[in-house]
Amino acid sequence: MLSSRIPLAVAIPQTFLDGRVDPARLRRVLGRAEALGFSGAWVVEQVMGTAASLEPIECLTYAAAVTERMRLGVAVLLTALRSPIHTAKSLASLDQLSGGRLDVGVGLGGQPAVYPAFGLTPERRAARFGEGIRVIKRLWTEPEVTFTGTKYRLTQAVLEPKPIQKPYPHFVIGASGPKL
Repeated sequence: MLSSRIPLAVAIPQTFLDGRVDPARLRRVLGRAEALGFSGAWVVEQVMGTAASLEPIECLTYAAAVTERMRLGVAVLLTALRSPIHTAKSLASLDQLSGGRLDVGVGLGGQPAVYPAFGLTPERRAARFGEGIRVIKRLWTEPEVTFTGTKYRLTQAVLEPKPIQKPYPHFVIGASGPKL
């Protein structure tokens, strides 16, 4: 059992270099980490690439099912490439299924060249990112949301269930580089 005063987390093995996803390995690693007293387990998001890498929200949902105590986090979701409504729903569901153990890191990612693959342009990605985060937080905290932005519009939108954590899961923004 770990006795560190600093919370320690492990990386969930979500990338499989041989291309064969191994759920049993995930279960073993997560079980061992929890038994050793690690405080959390984290994933990253890599949407496209040659490595077989599991989608972070689904991977964390699996982790929630096979653990009981550890916090579960993602560093970082590329939310400007995602629908804020789907993201809010998926993360709220994960927070519910994990019993309120979710930590969420969000960011733009360092590869603006991938945006066209998602039907988006990299221009104004920071504005789209900020607007999407506002939509997510409002859906998590308000019973009904009416929102008019430059990218997203909602009229009397309701999202249930809300996350267990109030006002919402721990939320951090990961970013670096020049002003966007």
